Amino acid sequence: MQRKTGFILLGILAVAIVFCSLFLSQISINPTDIKIIKVLEENKQSLLNIQGVIGAGIAKDEINNQTIGIAVYVENSADTENIPGRLGEFEVFIKNTSQAAESEKQEMIIASPEQDNKEETYSCTDSDGGKDYYKKGSVPMDCGECMSQGCACGIEFDYCKEDGKTLVEYYCINNTSYKSEEYPCPNGCENRACM
Repeated sequence: MQRKTGFILLGILAVAIVFCSLFLSQISINPTDIKIIKVLEENKQSLLNIQGVIGAGIAKDEINNQTIGIAVYVENSADTENIPGRLGEFEVFIKNTSQAAESEKQEMIIASPEQDNKEETYSCTDSDGGKDYYKKGSVPMDCGECMSQGCACGIEFDYCKEDGKTLVEYYCINNTSYKSEEYPCPNGCENRACM
């Protein structure tokens, strides 16, 4: 009887270890969008120094809106041969700005100074419609002051803190600025939203 109880406890312990290791491995992995933002920030100068490249962002599948890689936006005169096929672990998709939707242009994570200067006024639009803790979203950064100071500019994404329970939610204020707040998710936080 003691041997049987020992095997049962050993089995339960093994299952618990497997579940804990799976959980911990998920916490340490950044969401794909965050990884792409880091890759773009690391490669900003080299991309923007290529003739005709005006910016880059997250490439989405047009059918199901899933992240598929990095979109590099170019003018007609771009030197596309010098644009790498991959950046880090991500495939690069080249898109002519004349074929890009306005929303794509506004969601560029990096942009040439000339492109940033084309936008005369900042307008904040929250992709999840405001304070929606159960839907992942993002807001565009106000690049005017940031760019004049030489810092990176792009998009602020809602994200889960490392504790797996707290969401940092970005939202717009009167379409003229944005803020963030920390929200304790009752059932945990995953994939940039409360569960």
